[in-house]
Amino acid sequence: STAPLLGGLLAFFMGRGILNKWAKRMKEKFRIFMAIEAVLGDRKESIQLQCLLRLSPLVPTAFINVALGCTSNCKTSHFTIAFLFGGTVYAVPLSYVGCLFNAATDLETNDDLSLNSPLGLAIAVLGAIGSVLATVAITCYTKKRLRALSTAFEASFVFENEDDEDDED
Repeated sequence: STAPLLGGLLAFFMGRGILNKWAKRMKEKFRIFMAIEAVLGDRKESIQLQCLLRLSPLVPTAFINVALGCTSNCKTSHFTIAFLFGGTVYAVPLSYVGCLFNAATDLETNDDLSLNSPLGLAIAVLGAIGSVLATVAITCYTKKRLRALSTAFEASFVFENEDDEDDED
């Protein structure tokens, strides 16, 4: 849909403008933002990381939109691609849950795939379990990637500071 994309882009550009000072304070407070910003310069890594952040419930989407707008390396095209892909993939389990609730309220239906039948109930339960497992797996992988980014950034930060101290001698 167009409305979520326009809202996301509005938040993204707000991060580039009026919320930039706030974002700088957040970057100083949470070093992971600096590590993420370093990755955003590479097209493949940028889109992949943004998609992971969008698919994982670790960080609210609105915060991601503003935070990415505050980074100097995030290109609008990368943001848009990741927003559309992540939003489309995220819509699948949400639609499934909506269909389950609809089926649960319409128990008068007696077809083979309704929740009244054993097959329909089994499909519903397996689908719900699959959705939960996929969300947990994506969240764990995202945490792992963010930890690796943070560790790599911290190591390069320490290394750069040691080089600066060597230059002063």
